[in-house]
Amino acid sequence: MFDRKKYKWEAYEKSQGLPKKMVRVSLARVLVLVLLYAAVYFPYYVKKHSDWKKNWKETVMNAQGTWNGFGDLHEFQAGEEIDYDNIQMVYSYGEDGSLSVKQRLSYWEYVKDSRSVLEETVIYLVGWALFFVFTAMSFAVSRYVFNWRKSGESSFASFLKSFSGRTFRGAAWYSLWNFIFSIPMQTVSILFSKLLSDERAAASSVPTVASGLASAAGEAATVSPRVGIAMLVIYLMLFYVIFAYAKVMGYSMMRYVLADNPKLGVCRAMNLSKKMCKGCRENILVMQLSFFLWWIFSIITLGFGFILLMPYLENSYINAYEAIKKNSIESGVLKEEDFDVLQ
Repeated sequence: MFDRKKYKWEAYEKSQGLPKKMVRVSLARVLVLVLLYAAVYFPYYVKKHSDWKKNWKETVMNAQGTWNGFGDLHEFQAGEEIDYDNIQMVYSYGEDGSLSVKQRLSYWEYVKDSRSVLEETVIYLVGWALFFVFTAMSFAVSRYVFNWRKSGESSFASFLKSFSGRTFRGAAWYSLWNFIFSIPMQTVSILFSKLLSDERAAASSVPTVASGLASAAGEAATVSPRVGIAMLVIYLMLFYVIFAYAKVMGYSMMRYVLADNPKLGVCRAMNLSKKMCKGCRENILVMQLSFFLWWIFSIITLGFGFILLMPYLENSYINAYEAIKKNSIESGVLKEEDFDVLQ
């Protein structure tokens, strides 16, 4: 039986005093991740912000014009015609009738809309490289806490020894399978994002109807069939997300199998994790969700909340792992010999 509350309560008692000993470990993990993310993303968003300001400056300079003879449209020097109903949202005009562009788009909207498919793909791959680093550190922390439970050793040197070839190989396999399962979702996400961007651009050039009822009908008439297809794809992807997450959940005990059996192969550990988790994946998911507020607290404190969370979190999952392993052996799903490196 999977007793989530029991595992967490025992973890709370076992973790007493450990946060003080894990301060350097927690700080090292937080600082490495913060510095990596800053080094990768900060220059990118600084460049995007510069492009954003330059884009609007050029747009304002080129968007000077006057009302046309009908009083509902105006024409810019660049030859662009804009619908009168949208004029108040995008443009302002002075007493002399000259027009200038107001900064309607926010910076984040500009960043999202200005990304090419290639740029989205590169960002996606970089994100997964950082995910691998995060996973490797998680595998090392799990091994570190596991060793502390066995030997009582909690020095920083013990943490550094947790970074072995098996740690990186295990993290690489775990990250690889997560990456493979995420490819369809990311592909659809990129294409759908571009589709919506195109629809917004097209909708901005379509005249609106004066009355409320006619306006609603006009907006409905301008909706492209591609939007309906996109909505269907979204529903299909929701089912795929459930399927993919269930698959990935089967690998959730992999790092504890490796920590518990230092000489076991990575592929063997992955297969054992899949067998152990079969039938209790939903329980593991509920347990993960039960730490949601802790994660929020850690993020709000810029990662330093992990100093308190890490010992509690790791001990909770180790308790769950030991219970799942015991139940798997007692039920005949696995045997003690399956964890033998000579098998």
